[in-house]
Amino acid sequence: NSNHSSFIWVFVSPDYFWADKIKPADKDKRKNYIFVANKLNIIVSSFLFWGVFCFPLVEWIQFFLIARIISRSFEIIISFGKDVITKNGIENKKSSTNRFERIQLAIFSLLEIVVLNAGLYYSFSSDLPDAAAMIKSIITSFGVSLLVAVDIDKSTMISFFRMFQALTSFTLIVFAIASYLSNENNSKTSKYLRHKN
Repeated sequence: NSNHSSFIWVFVSPDYFWADKIKPADKDKRKNYIFVANKLNIIVSSFLFWGVFCFPLVEWIQFFLIARIISRSFEIIISFGKDVITKNGIENKKSSTNRFERIQLAIFSLLEIVVLNAGLYYSFSSDLPDAAAMIKSIITSFGVSLLVAVDIDKSTMISFFRMFQALTSFTLIVFAIASYLSNENNSKTSKYLRHKN
């Protein structure tokens, strides 16, 4: 069953597959790996966005953008979601990241999702190439990620990706809040125990 699951994730979300397979066991090394991977993800996603902007009618660039959105979104939902919904997921984290670093990772991932989906919205715009359409796509993507503009579009495909983006962003926002509250609760517990002793 494990082999079958891994085989499926290679195609559905290569990002999740590789993140699950090659993360170091040591907490400090895992932390460094996570931050390096996070920066590389932002760079790759930014290149795809500019690729779509510069060559909006090249279908293979749009294909890679869509594949990237699906792959990264699944990785984020599963990886960050596990930490939120599993018992003591954040407290028993497998890396040595602190509260600030966990929230920072969530924010960077949120920005990456905004950039990726902005490229998708732009590629489906009726006016190409156009700087105003690019700005509009970025604003739309920010609105969806901040859960203030998740409207249903006439295009079924765009509607699907908007809902997918909203779910991914919601996972990151909940994770950031949970990380903050978890640290606050730990601090209060530690203060209580010191006071009691």
